[in-house]
Amino acid sequence: MELAKVKGLREVKRNLDMSQAMFAKKIEHGLKRGAALVHRKSQETVPVDQGNLKGGGKVNKKPGTSGLTTHMIVGYSAEYAVFVHEDLQKAHGRAFNIKHAAEIAAGTENSRGDNQRAKFLENAVRENLDAIFTEITTG
Repeated sequence: MELAKVKGLREVKRNLDMSQAMFAKKIEHGLKRGAALVHRKSQETVPVDQGNLKGGGKVNKKPGTSGLTTHMIVGYSAEYAVFVHEDLQKAHGRAFNIKHAAEIAAGTENSRGDNQRAKFLENAVRENLDAIFTEITTG
């Protein structure tokens, strides 16, 4: 009985390796696009007084990660970002404008955008899961 010979295994392996590398690159690109979408959406609702918090919004790739191990970081660098994000008792947006109408009229407070709110980063993810998934998978 003669053993069967298989030809082309090297080519198959090389093609698989190339496919994996292309897939890894596509996933990394998709994760960057997904993170950028989260950032853009959070910018629409981040509370703004003087702009420091909003201006500190950033998207970064975690150092040392790439391809299939890519980790993206979306966040805000202002020291008080976590307090603004987590304080559900504080008035933002339209509620702030109503609560502080007299101060705004007197010029001692700045008016806020109607849709500003706490949980601006968390909600950007929760409310856009399908779009984020699409960005990642279509990279």
